[in-house]
Amino acid sequence: MWRSSQAAYLAAGPSAAPPSDPGYTALLAAAQRMSLHKYRSVRSHARALVEQCMKRFPASTATLCGPALAALAAKPGDEDRCVAACALLKSTTSINRLRTVGGCRLTISNPCCTRLELNT
Repeated sequence: MWRSSQAAYLAAGPSAAPPSDPGYTALLAAAQRMSLHKYRSVRSHARALVEQCMKRFPASTATLCGPALAALAAKPGDEDRCVAACALLKSTTSINRLRTVGGCRLTISNPCCTRLELNT
């Protein structure tokens, strides 16, 4: 009986994708936007939600990091968005998943995030 009650939670795993429910998709998109917000407290709470989703759905890590990569590649760059993007990309979850799951290689040339190369 316990196993059947946990079936929805255990549906996640290495090859699982986040639910396609419109409400969940909208919430996740808002969390991705807020993880690049100007205020640190907003960024940290949103980043925690995005990182939890990366842990539960490892195959979607590259997609969840997409806005952060775009923020770093944007010209002209916004310092707050760059700092937020670097915080998300340097998390252990992001680094481990990008390294092992999609064959991505991320190179940041210096600590200030002035140059980004993404090889897929």
